[in-house]
Amino acid sequence: KYLKELYNDHGHWYLAWAGYNSGGNRVKWMVERYGSHDFWQLSDQKVGFAKETRHYVPKLIACALVARYPEAFGFTADEFDYQPPLEFDEVKLNTQVDLEVLSRVSGAPLEQLQELNPELKRWCTPPASADRPYTLRVPKGSGETTVAAVARLPPAERLNFKVHHVKKGDTLSLIASQYASAPEAIMRVNGLKSARSLKLNADLLVPVPSAAALKAGRADPVLERQAMRARRSGLTTRPEDEIPAGSVGAKLAAAGGTIASEMVGGKTRVTYGVAVGDSLWSIAQRFDVSVADLRNWNEHLPQKKRGLQVGTALTVWPGPRADLGGKK
Repeated sequence: KYLKELYNDHGHWYLAWAGYNSGGNRVKWMVERYGSHDFWQLSDQKVGFAKETRHYVPKLIACALVARYPEAFGFTADEFDYQPPLEFDEVKLNTQVDLEVLSRVSGAPLEQLQELNPELKRWCTPPASADRPYTLRVPKGSGETTVAAVARLPPAERLNFKVHHVKKGDTLSLIASQYASAPEAIMRVNGLKSARSLKLNADLLVPVPSAAALKAGRADPVLERQAMRARRSGLTTRPEDEIPAGSVGAKLAAAGGTIASEMVGGKTRVTYGVAVGDSLWSIAQRFDVSVADLRNWNEHLPQKKRGLQVGTALTVWPGPRADLGGKK
């Protein structure tokens, strides 16, 4: 849909592809500045498209040519293993529904629903109504069954999510506790790679137990499966390592070299913002700890990358000879 929109705006597929990569407004600016709709002429301008965009369009053309005329480029028929086209039924949904719930009532594995509906980046379908339904793809032959099953679901069972607006002082563990959720499940649903710091005023989708589970005072198997999948994919968090949203520690990413300290369990915990010229060795020396300690306390650090990104917030439990000077 977006490519068609770009094509209608610019009148040529090359410009539509360039807009897909760089943004439609960039293409519009280029056309108006240089008075041309020729992609090749525009790509030769010193001020305009990024190198990635200049290469993006030729690569697409090359891929299309190779795919259409494989023999001309040295490929033989036995080298190809064509995949069968996807077969599915389409279901019109008039309300948001949890994908885990859809998987249960339709009998389709969750992974298959995600494969058939790649536009769904979160664990639920988007808002919908009778006037503007959402079209969901389900495995072939399961359409009518899914429609009937969804219709039988009580409203409270259709969407096991709540939206949380991150406020000052929030941490992932506190939010999870507030909604009887799991921190790892929240991370997975929202695509968070780290739970150390949350963005102030951001909206998070929080998976919550079903109304039936809450009423019965029992664990929700859907929520437990979400948390388990998250842990298996490597998403973990420790409450003691989390930085409250809007706090001094959370702002360190914008001011490298600053430190903030607080007492946790009778011990001093320092949150340090990496500055220009810092290395793990120099930071370890400053705080009287070892590089191995720094890595253990900061699991988000890349294991193989030597350099540190300026502004990265590190948790440090300083030794007795630590230098705690710096901005607070």
